[in-house]
Amino acid sequence: MSRGWRKIEAGRTYRFTSITKVVSGAPGNQFRNGFSLYSEDASPVGFWFEFPTRPDPTGWITDRRDVTGDFLLANFPGSVYLRPVLHSGMLGDGTDLPGVTFAVSVLRSEDVTDSAAAGASAEAAATSASSASASET
Repeated sequence: MSRGWRKIEAGRTYRFTSITKVVSGAPGNQFRNGFSLYSEDASPVGFWFEFPTRPDPTGWITDRRDVTGDFLLANFPGSVYLRPVLHSGMLGDGTDLPGVTFAVSVLRSEDVTDSAAAGASAEAAATSASSASASET
């Protein structure tokens, strides 16, 4: 887990980023990426996790996952704060693999609401321009 806590707000988008490498353990091992969720008094509320894709189980892997505050607040009642967390030594089906060791270079959470909105606007503008160009021919 990271040391930092982030307040969950409706209408915001949060990105989890990790850069990790399998150091030792069973082949095919994975980990779950996500956020640990806490109440106002810092009591644990739950976890939001996803399994990353690991195309190269021996090299450094960068994984990014986005989740909205609306989703977290709706699905984890009582959640107020989040922290990025890795749960290591897992297979894709959730089976624990004891003895798996990972090196972690980056474990970060950030609010990407503004950049996500800018990207969506740029994509919409490009689609509109493409449609207008097609209708002129």
